[in-house]
Amino acid sequence: MAKTNILPTLNPMLRRPVVEQAIGEKRSTIYRKIKLGLFPKPVQIGGERVAWPANEVQAIIDARIAGESDDNIKALVSRLHAARTQKQGSVCVICQEPTPADKLETRGLCPTCAAYNYAGQGDKHLLSLNGSTDSRTSGKGGL
Repeated sequence: MAKTNILPTLNPMLRRPVVEQAIGEKRSTIYRKIKLGLFPKPVQIGGERVAWPANEVQAIIDARIAGESDDNIKALVSRLHAARTQKQGSVCVICQEPTPADKLETRGLCPTCAAYNYAGQGDKHLLSLNGSTDSRTSGKGGL
């Protein structure tokens, strides 16, 4: 029997001290990297308080561990910023690529994953909708 996750996918907001600890950099370096396009801008969370989406911080950490170049990191930061402004409910959990809501295929799959699914590979795709995960699978293995 496949496990079903009934909780939504959480993407907590990380305050600066937590981000500093996670990436091993201090405030001045974080803001210098933001200015250079090497780290995502923070999000206003109320008043003068800011925080970073945990998935964005993790994406930068993963890219650095993978040895990505600064140019690739800048492109990643641009994609992360673009995903913030896209219509909600349009990030494929499998490929992690943002897809405009009007381009989503049947059952909310991005075109690439939809083509894979239509090729008879089973319903192994999930879609993150407004930060939650639709955990329905057809019982053909799931994730």
